[in-house]
Amino acid sequence: SGTSTAFVVALAGRFVFGLGGETLSVCQNAFCAKWFRGADLATAFAIVLSFARVGSAVNFAIEPKVASEYSFSVALWLSSLLCLVSLGACAILGFVDFKFEHMTAEEEDDSEDSESDAEGHGGVSGGGG
Repeated sequence: SGTSTAFVVALAGRFVFGLGGETLSVCQNAFCAKWFRGADLATAFAIVLSFARVGSAVNFAIEPKVASEYSFSVALWLSSLLCLVSLGACAILGFVDFKFEHMTAEEEDDSEDSESDAEGHGGVSGGGG
């Protein structure tokens, strides 16, 4: 019964990972498309894709050693800790993106205001002389 319970938990974890992995991939591509253009976009996509593969390779190399040296539970907790670090990095990225978007919107508003002021002054001085 313990084995069947562990199998069900493993299946549930794999299902959740599958949902999160694809969502993360879509978000990474959206950030790349938003922040990069042209050849830089291709390079950014390549780096994002490469790091995902490097992370998998490092996981496959390290986790079995941690499990055999300590225990399977320690290996799972290490994985959970790394997932929390990733979540923190995503939160920081979201915050930076939000702030950048907010600053960009303010700069666009300021440039539109200065353009309309210049047009307004030009009309007044041109009509008054």
